[in-house]
Amino acid sequence: MIYKKVEKGNIRYYQIFGLDCVKVVNSKELICIYVFGFRILERVKLEYIKSITEKLADEISIIRTENAARHEQLESYINYHINNIIYNIDDKFNILINEINVRISDINNSINSLSQKIDNQFNALSLNINNINTYSKAHMESFSGFKDKFVGRDIVILCTGPTLVKYQPIEKTVNIGVNRAFRRYDINLDFIFIQDITGLKDDIDAINNYNPETCQKFYGSSITFGASIPEKDLIKANAKRYYIGKFFTDFYPDITSSVFPEYGSVVFSALTFALYTHPKRIYLVGCDACQNGYFDNDDQTAFSSNIGFLLNGWYAFKKFKDQFYPDVEIVSINPIGLRGIFKDVYQ
Repeated sequence: MIYKKVEKGNIRYYQIFGLDCVKVVNSKELICIYVFGFRILERVKLEYIKSITEKLADEISIIRTENAARHEQLESYINYHINNIIYNIDDKFNILINEINVRISDINNSINSLSQKIDNQFNALSLNINNINTYSKAHMESFSGFKDKFVGRDIVILCTGPTLVKYQPIEKTVNIGVNRAFRRYDINLDFIFIQDITGLKDDIDAINNYNPETCQKFYGSSITFGASIPEKDLIKANAKRYYIGKFFTDFYPDITSSVFPEYGSVVFSALTFALYTHPKRIYLVGCDACQNGYFDNDDQTAFSSNIGFLLNGWYAFKKFKDQFYPDVEIVSINPIGLRGIFKDVYQ
């Protein structure tokens, strides 16, 4: 047979004398014709293109649908996290704002407190400066002429304890009395010190009028509690003003530029003045320092000073005297509470 057609699957061969002259490949997608091994035609089938197009369209539709769903999910996811982030940011921002407000409030409170402290310190400093100016001016006017005035002489400090009655006056002494010591009418006082008018209301006129020609009065006031002796009494007595410090104010050698000590008794002001005049000797009379009343009053409860507080003042005085005036002798006349602290002499 000269011509023959052979089919193998989707391939057909046309043979002449047993040789493959033409090969036709008819697949689902396309048709190809080969002549003696050379491809002379290749064409995609329209049905295949249509099916591919439809399939592609379906796939595109599916992709679009999936993308839309994914876009929606992604948008929802993004919105969810954005909302969470915004919420967290708002929450943290509010917390931060609250913390800042609290810190600002604390800072403002600290500033206000510090400002108040500064104001208080400034006011206290201003008050101290005013007090210093006040007592420095007053003390300069009151005491500047008494520095070393009684060198080589003896001074008697007359307090109002019961032993003042027993005192036998020593001749040629400078006599300094405190409070009602002027009632020892047989003794002429050269100076009187008072600083608490509470117990002297019935005696202040007598003190004001006591020996105005020969007795110089010194009237004390508290630097912290204001004047304790009214100005009208200073004028009547032609007295000089001095100031005492707050409780436990110590002794200072220059009384023209410092406050007087405060240990619960006017005697320490008189002693400070006495040392400032630098005498040879100081006699202590009626300085009983015990709960035994006054020389002009048998009432044992009349003595109101705190004995422990008073004795602290005496020991402070002794320490001050030994440091700044070691050459001045201190003698206790008929001592009771001061026995053994200074030189004791009994009359």
